[in-house]
Amino acid sequence: MFATQATPVDTLLQISGGAVLPRCLHAVANLGIADALGDAPQSAATLAAATGTNSEALERMLRLLSASGVFSHRDGLVGHTAASRLLRADHPQSMRALVRMFGLPAFWPVIGELEHSLRTGVPAAEKVLAGGVWGYLSSNPEASRIFDEAMTSKAYGQVTGVVGAYASRLSVSLETLGEDAATSCRVF
Repeated sequence: MFATQATPVDTLLQISGGAVLPRCLHAVANLGIADALGDAPQSAATLAAATGTNSEALERMLRLLSASGVFSHRDGLVGHTAASRLLRADHPQSMRALVRMFGLPAFWPVIGELEHSLRTGVPAAEKVLAGGVWGYLSSNPEASRIFDEAMTSKAYGQVTGVVGAYASRLSVSLETLGEDAATSCRVF
């Protein structure tokens, strides 16, 4: 996301205005834009009609997201990238619920109070949300459902990566075990 040769001014501008990009990602995930986009690229107007959104605003958000690798935007058409496909609800490693969780409206005022945490050491959520994060989730069924889905999909995505990383090692270990067993049988 950050250019390797960014000037200090560019770095501060990008960080200080950085809240816009994740909010665009949250909005697109909440509205199911990735689900509405099929395998073939479509215009923002077509996607807007399918999702009940404003085509000009959607076009701007998708252009911004495409600059960070979420969706492609070429010749007026929006297409999927590997990252945008993870926003689909039907993707086996979907991150849509996790993105939606980070974008829950109650969490943004918490971020606005991070200075409170820095000064006091007390989590900002305890200042902003009655009962902190857990109190908020226990009293808001929809937010709780999104949180549960987010934790499940996050765990599934991580487990899939871990299993993939160890799969080749496991097969080598099983081959070695088999060879060792065959050798042992020949000795006896």
